[in-house]
Amino acid sequence: MKCCGKKSHAERGARAGAAVGAALGSPLGPFGAGIGAGFGGATGYLAGRVRDDLTP
Repeated sequence: MKCCGKKSHAERGARAGAAVGAALGSPLGPFGAGIGAGFGGATGYLAGRVRDDLTP
């Protein structure tokens, strides 16, 4: 749910999750960073969707 031109929690969660996942996976090389970003982004997106659905 968007209001007032702000990004939804899902969008912000996906970006933050991808950044954290890439940072945590980077010691394993570029492949590890990519895997970390993928899983982190997906997890952040899903958590944000839940929050979007729960907040009015």
